[in-house]
Amino acid sequence: MNYYLGIDISKGYADFVIINDKKKTIVNNFQLDDTFDGHACLCSRLSRFIEQNKDANLFAAVESTGGYENNWFELLVRLQKSIPIQAARLNPLGVHANSKANLQRIITDQISAKNVAEYMVAHPEKTTYQAPDGWAGECIYIYLYINQHVRMDCSLPLPFSGEVLLLSDLSNNLKIYQNY
Repeated sequence: MNYYLGIDISKGYADFVIINDKKKTIVNNFQLDDTFDGHACLCSRLSRFIEQNKDANLFAAVESTGGYENNWFELLVRLQKSIPIQAARLNPLGVHANSKANLQRIITDQISAKNVAEYMVAHPEKTTYQAPDGWAGECIYIYLYINQHVRMDCSLPLPFSGEVLLLSDLSNNLKIYQNY
């Protein structure tokens, strides 16, 4: 059976709720701090939930909130290796439009967490789940770092293995050469 973990991220803490595919609340709202203890508590709760619901497929999502969601999202992606969970980042505009369509006018952190979960149920085609393969995410950071250096037109050392030199050719197009 499919279950949906909606997470509303705030600065320093997050609200959680689990619903089923009929949008019925299965696990009531709870709040955890964005600390090691809070993350450990979430791991424990989710592991216990999976043990109690052996046939469960858990889908989790956070709204993109300018970086506040990164710690929780990365935890969810790491959990994919040990429990059947899939993690996604959602566009807050889509979640807001969905809650507006449901005529929800009062918004609290608890209601917002449920809105995130209900969005996953209502719009599975618009929800893209992150693969547990961590190297792809690292490639994005490396790409962004290189792009930043290209725009700055400098050749500072890059923070990954292997010597990388940024050389400018005659037409001012920067190319990347890696020494082996």
